[in-house]
Amino acid sequence: MTRRPMELFSTKLTTRIGTWNVRTLYQSGKCAQVAKEMDRYKIEILGLSEVRWNTSGMTNLNTGHTIIYSGNTKQNNHTKRELKNGEKPKKSLKCHHKTTKRQTQDLYIEKDKEVKKNCKQDKRNYVEQLAQEAEIACSKGDMKYLYNTTKQLSGRRSNSNATVKEKNGNVITKIEEQLKRWKYHFEEVLNRPPQQTHLTSKGDRS
Repeated sequence: MTRRPMELFSTKLTTRIGTWNVRTLYQSGKCAQVAKEMDRYKIEILGLSEVRWNTSGMTNLNTGHTIIYSGNTKQNNHTKRELKNGEKPKKSLKCHHKTTKRQTQDLYIEKDKEVKKNCKQDKRNYVEQLAQEAEIACSKGDMKYLYNTTKQLSGRRSNSNATVKEKNGNVITKIEEQLKRWKYHFEEVLNRPPQQTHLTSKGDRS
């Protein structure tokens, strides 16, 4: 096992990975024996099966190896173990964790911007569609639909209890009469003649 600083995983470096069924690590000196075999075969990461430890955690051996294990107390449960040799596997795990977290954050930010952009575009398309429908309703004389569409475009919620009055101030209670009043109101507003502006030249002034 080398003690010199080692670089992280890359395509230019060779990392030896192996697996081994050790039956158990409860026997005295078994961990040291496995670590010795790792050094002999120059294995840096070794997957161990049937270790039979019922807890989870990480153990550093005196030989410089690290055992990462996870298991539980249920019977017939095979505990998973990894025996790592030196600092290279440790650094690679930390680097992978940081990289994965950063990539997840970047992906979330990208998707969040994409969703907001799509929402704005959908809202714009919806408003344009309502405006077109309002123009069609106006040309057909459908004042009820025109009124409801105008309410939606203005962002106001429809209020069925809103008071509708005649020109003389009398309150209209019947729905049919209210719709007629709204129709008359929109006809007055939409059919209003264009305002004329009279220009006076300097020579016309007295």
